[in-house]
Amino acid sequence: MSSETKADDLASLIVAIAAAMLNAAKTGADIHSKSASMPKHTRGRAQSIAYGLADDLRRLEAEIAVFQDVIVSAQLPEGGRFSLDSRTFLTKPAFERYKHSSGVILDLLHRLQKAALQLEGIAPHVYGPDAFQAQGLVEAVIADVRRVLREEDATLGEVLSRLLSIVGEVSKLLDSLTDQLREEPQSHTEPS
Repeated sequence: MSSETKADDLASLIVAIAAAMLNAAKTGADIHSKSASMPKHTRGRAQSIAYGLADDLRRLEAEIAVFQDVIVSAQLPEGGRFSLDSRTFLTKPAFERYKHSSGVILDLLHRLQKAALQLEGIAPHVYGPDAFQAQGLVEAVIADVRRVLREEDATLGEVLSRLLSIVGEVSKLLDSLTDQLREEPQSHTEPS
């Protein structure tokens, strides 16, 4: 009987994290670009949600670091290279840590999605057709995610490091958003 356990869902977890980062970046950028025109009560609600998002992103960063530590002990076929069809083999103790860590990550992704949807729920009276003004950061996140998912020569450790970097960039956007929402807009009138 083998002392190792397969962890075949690793690639799907990486894709889910990447997709959540795209969603959080887009939503954060949208709210960021329109925060000055938000009514005060909407700003307060958006700020509260954005704080929660930023906190969950920091927890996600920490959990990905744990995940990365678990992967260091993994037996990786194909010379440790990452691909969407890679199989990863872990010792029983590492698999237990992996199982716990992936559960925490999935819970955080659920919380991030829920918070992003709450922010998007503010959208009907905030967004206009030009709402996507913070395009530069979002395009950078999209490009980074594409690189992570298409990189054929990257090791799993490198993929997780790049993913951590993406989470960090999205976290900075949300920190900036919460700062911006905290400030009073220069000229603002409540809608009638």
